[in-house]
Amino acid sequence: MSKPAEVIWLSGLVRGWRFEGGYLVLDTISEVFNPLLVRVVSIPYSIDKMWEFTGVVEVVSENEVDEAVRAAYRRLKAMDVELEWRGLIRKRAHFIAWRGLRPLEEKFGLKPSRELVSRILGDRELMELINSAKPSSLKILLEAASEDQLVDPSLAGLSPDEAYAVIMERYYRDPRRLAWYVIVEQYFLGVRMGRTARIIYKILERLARILREVAEEEITRARSTLT
Repeated sequence: MSKPAEVIWLSGLVRGWRFEGGYLVLDTISEVFNPLLVRVVSIPYSIDKMWEFTGVVEVVSENEVDEAVRAAYRRLKAMDVELEWRGLIRKRAHFIAWRGLRPLEEKFGLKPSRELVSRILGDRELMELINSAKPSSLKILLEAASEDQLVDPSLAGLSPDEAYAVIMERYYRDPRRLAWYVIVEQYFLGVRMGRTARIIYKILERLARILREVAEEEITRARSTLT
């Protein structure tokens, strides 16, 4: 089997690769995120295609979750954000609260936090990379569902939005692990795609470092409160 284009684009940054669950799964050399999931998304009514890169940042694994981690999770979930481009001529990157938080806002009174956004905006090199790559979409989301919850038969009969709201509420009460998903989408840019893919990798690296720092601070704060 020949190497996928994405593996060639990220030459020197990938240890191994495989196809799994509709994704190209890349085992990267990164010390702060792994794996990197890649897939091509078709755009309805268009011949264009979108590349989706998802960096997985696991801070606390399933067997390490305790009450402090659960408390930290609930504070961190309020930091979920997505990218928004503003400006008519010269578009600039802005971050807003992820729109998908609404069920948690309504159920638990969750209030979106700007703490993560402040860290991101304070990283000048990161913002330069984002403004250089100009991704079509960028979301930073704390894991909100486990695999077994996604196939729970008790959700049969609910609409996809209703089912996901229920799953997210359950996970918010009892998170299985603490892991971020950094999802970057970009249109296919022809010969420029290789360069753009490497910039996206750098974006994922810098964001992963920030996410780990913020998460560890929240866990430390939670432990001091509980003791």
